[in-house]
Amino acid sequence: MKDTTKAVVRTFFFLGGAYLLYMAFTLKPEPDEKPFLIISGLILTLSCKWAKPIGILLLIVGMFLCGLEYFKLSQPGIGFNPDLGGYVYGLVTMIIGGIFITIAPPKKKKDDQ
Repeated sequence: MKDTTKAVVRTFFFLGGAYLLYMAFTLKPEPDEKPFLIISGLILTLSCKWAKPIGILLLIVGMFLCGLEYFKLSQPGIGFNPDLGGYVYGLVTMIIGGIFITIAPPKKKKDDQ
């Protein structure tokens, strides 16, 4: 991905996160939506500067969610668990973490400075 494309994507993430924070604090969301809006807004806003550490953190959280779901399976052995909540959230979190790592700003070489 080119550096300009990464910068545009990071700008949209920043604007999206700022809007989510604006919604959480100025509009009146449902009581159970407010923490979700705050966490999502902070992650998107901070990802414009620290995309790689946040992406790694999201990968770890996604693996943790999938691991928790694996250890509380209702069926012994190999089988299909109809409650895919942990897997779905874990996989989505890992995909978002991979996107953040992909759009992370490149390291500047000492010659460029």
